[in-house]
Amino acid sequence: MNIEAYVDISVKVEYLGVEERGRLFQHAFAYKIRITNFSTHNIQLLDRHWWIFDSDGKLTEVSGEGVVGQTPTFAPNQDFEYTSWALIDTHIGTMKGEFGFIDLETDTRFVVQIPEFTLAHPGVLQ
Repeated sequence: MNIEAYVDISVKVEYLGVEERGRLFQHAFAYKIRITNFSTHNIQLLDRHWWIFDSDGKLTEVSGEGVVGQTPTFAPNQDFEYTSWALIDTHIGTMKGEFGFIDLETDTRFVVQIPEFTLAHPGVLQ
């Protein structure tokens, strides 16, 4: 079974405003992730990797264990939601990533890609 095909990831983005960090101003975005396990196996999220691009081409990579301090386990048809945030230097940018999982029944690791999504100041993409 190609288990990664049975894990669905959806993203919702919200613009939070401008953050001042010393003499640097950055645009803050919240992103809400929903992960749903449509497989027949129990799985666990182990790690994440994000690629965050601003419109000037600046890349920020973020990786680590779990998400928001957790490595959640998913039974079949179970989902998990979390919210995190990203900062970029420009009004618009993109994010994409991947989550690493383990199939707890077969002890097999697998990766699910998170398709690229847009981070944009309201009104920029009208």
